Amino acid sequence: MLKGKWKALLILNYVNAAFWLIMLLVVILKLYQANQGGAEVKSNIVTVEAGGVIFLLFNILYIYVLKTYFPFRKLTGAIKVIYVLGLVFVGFVALLFLITLVFTSFGFYLGKGASNSNGTALILCLVVFSIVSLLIFIWQIQLMNVLKRNQENKLNSILNSIGVEESNPKE
Repeated sequence: MLKGKWKALLILNYVNAAFWLIMLLVVILKLYQANQGGAEVKSNIVTVEAGGVIFLLFNILYIYVLKTYFPFRKLTGAIKVIYVLGLVFVGFVALLFLITLVFTSFGFYLGKGASNSNGTALILCLVVFSIVSLLIFIWQIQLMNVLKRNQENKLNSILNSIGVEESNPKE
């Protein structure tokens, strides 16, 4: 059973996955509805879509790891490789996504869009969920170490309990 921070992490992963799925659907819908805009607008849309797909896939991986491996199974083999590569990739994509968001926001507010409340709400929403994604990223790094430590502690307690039983034989 998940407790405290790890339950919050699981909930944040579900919320974040739902957010990115909705964002992808909205962006795709808007792209097909208003098939206009320059190369900058289209590159920003592609960046949002690619970042959203990556975040969605890795949120699903993180949910799987939390439900399958927590609290006593250490990540090993292919799942560990995918998990670590995912952390590196998601960290890199999050950084690129935040940079794109900053430049898009500056362009939005320096241009004609400063009075557009829909654009402001979208940028605010993206900032909030980028911060949540960063928190998830940090907790996922911590989770790997916690899983390893929990497994080692459990194995040590099992080995110690075997030694205790042998040193106190029944008469």
